[in-house]
Amino acid sequence: MSGTQNNNKQGFTIVELLIVIVVIAILAAISIVAYSGIQQRARDSQRDGDVKVITKALELYYIDNGKFPAGGGSTVINTYWTTSADASWNGLQTSLTSYLGGKPLPKDPKQGTASAMGGGNSYDYYAINSISNSCNAGGEQGYIILYKYEIVARKDTFSGNCTSSPQYFPSANNYRLTKV
Repeated sequence: MSGTQNNNKQGFTIVELLIVIVVIAILAAISIVAYSGIQQRARDSQRDGDVKVITKALELYYIDNGKFPAGGGSTVINTYWTTSADASWNGLQTSLTSYLGGKPLPKDPKQGTASAMGGGNSYDYYAINSISNSCNAGGEQGYIILYKYEIVARKDTFSGNCTSSPQYFPSANNYRLTKV
C-alpha cells in the first residue's frame, strides 16, 4: 500500500466558490437597496418635522404680531417668495429667531442646488407669506410652505378656512397652506 497515492484532497471546487460569491453579492445588493430606502424615509420624516417647526414659528409670530412676517427676497423664484435655496431664507430666519428656540430655520436634509419651485431633483423649502393670489387672502394673513418628499406619497395640508387649491406650484411638491 505504500506505493499508492491518496487523491482525496480537501477543499472547495470552483463551482462551490462561485455559488458562495453569488449569494454574498445578492445579499449585499439587497442590503444596499434596503439601506437607501431607510435613509429616504428618514429624510421624509425629517421634512415633516421641519415643516412643523416652521409652521409653529410662523404661528407664534402671528400671535405676537397680528400678521405673518413679510416674506420675499428670493433670487431663485421671484421677490414674493422665500426659499432655503438662497439668502432669502436668512431673512425669514431673522424674523423668526425668537420663535425657534435658538435653533436655525430648518433646511431640507437633501438641500440641492437652487431651482424654481422644487422643479426637477431640487429639494428645497419654499415659503410665501403674502398669499393674496390664493384663497382670496389679503396681505400677510396666510402662508404656504412647499417641500418635496422622496418616498412618502404626496400629501397636502390645508388649515384655516382655505379650501380651494392654491395657484402657485407644480403637482410634484407637497404643500401646507394656512389662511387666517
